[in-house]
Amino acid sequence: MHGYRFKEEAGERMLLLNTEMRQGLGGSVFAGLLFFAAGRVFDARPGSGDAWMPAIGTGLEFGGGARIEFGWRLDDGSKSVQVLFR
Repeated sequence: MHGYRFKEEAGERMLLLNTEMRQGLGGSVFAGLLFFAAGRVFDARPGSGDAWMPAIGTGLEFGGGARIEFGWRLDDGSKSVQVLFR
């Protein structure tokens, strides 16, 4: 999830909720993105918690495939910004 380190929380099961809004920009090959995600683990492993981990972000999509996304944790603001290319 955006804003969180890989395997920051670990457990036997997890739940991830994600919603995204994509809006084309003026008939061009570009689209703007907004998203919200929240996840948590169940039966947390030692050293992990089981609280919800919410994140938000924005991005730009190029030609229906390549994307650049900027996301951050809701509880940490600009200190947790991650940039993802895919």
